[in-house]
Amino acid sequence: MPDNKEKPIGWYVSLAGLVAAGLLPLARSGDGDNQPYYETVIKEQTEQFYQRQLEDYWQRIDQVYERYEPVIRQNRYFGFAGLTVQQQVDDFRIYFPIYYAAELEYGIPWELMWVSHVLETLVSRHETPEIGGVGAMQRNDYFYPKSVVIQAVQGYEFLRQIEGQRYTPDVGDFPTYDSDEILWAASKIHNDAQKILAFNPGIDWQEAVRRALYSYCSESCAAYRFNEFEIFSYKLQEDLHRWEGMTAK
Repeated sequence: MPDNKEKPIGWYVSLAGLVAAGLLPLARSGDGDNQPYYETVIKEQTEQFYQRQLEDYWQRIDQVYERYEPVIRQNRYFGFAGLTVQQQVDDFRIYFPIYYAAELEYGIPWELMWVSHVLETLVSRHETPEIGGVGAMQRNDYFYPKSVVIQAVQGYEFLRQIEGQRYTPDVGDFPTYDSDEILWAASKIHNDAQKILAFNPGIDWQEAVRRALYSYCSESCAAYRFNEFEIFSYKLQEDLHRWEGMTAK
C-alpha cells in the first residue's frame, strides 16, 4: 500500500535531481509504486556523496593527523580518566577528524573538545549515557532539541560516515551520531563565547571560551575541564616539539 505521508521538499528535490542526472528512470505506467525504490537509491547516492566529501576532508587534514599521531601513540594524556595509551590511540583515530572540524568551523580548540568528550561520556564509552543528557556530549534535549543539532552540523553531515563512532543510530539505538553531538557542543560553546565577547570586548577568544564553559556545566566542572585542557594542550605541544626535534636530526 503506498505511503501517502507528506515528504519534505528536500526529498522531491533530491528525486528530481537524480532523475535529471539520469540516475533514476522516470516512472512508467504500470510500474506501480516506485517510491520505496527511489528512497533506497536516494539513500545510496547520498551516502556515496558523503563518502566522497569525507575523503576530500581527510586529504585536507591528513598532514595534521600524521603530525600528532606518533606523539599520541607514545604518551599517556588521559590517565586522569583511566584511559590507556591504546584507548587514547583508538579514540584519536576515530574522533580527531570530528574534533578538528569543531575547531575549523567554530574556533573551539580540538584539544578542548577531546577533553570534554572524555569528561562527558569517557569518549562515548558509558553504557547508559542518557541518564544526564543525550549522546556523546550529554545534550539537554529540552533546551537543545534535535533541530538545533541539525543546524549545527550543516556542511559536516559527511562526518557521520566515520567508522567506529560508538553512539550512532545504528549502534545502541542512539538518536544521533557522535559527530553531530560533538559539533553541536562546539557550536554552543562558540555561541556563548560570542555573547561573552560582546559584553567584554577587552578579553581574548580563549578567555571567552573558558567563561563559556560555565554555561555548559557546573562551575567546578567547567574549571576542572579548562584546567585539564590547558595541561593536555601544553604537554601535547611540548611532546610534539621534542619528537619533531628528535626526528629532524
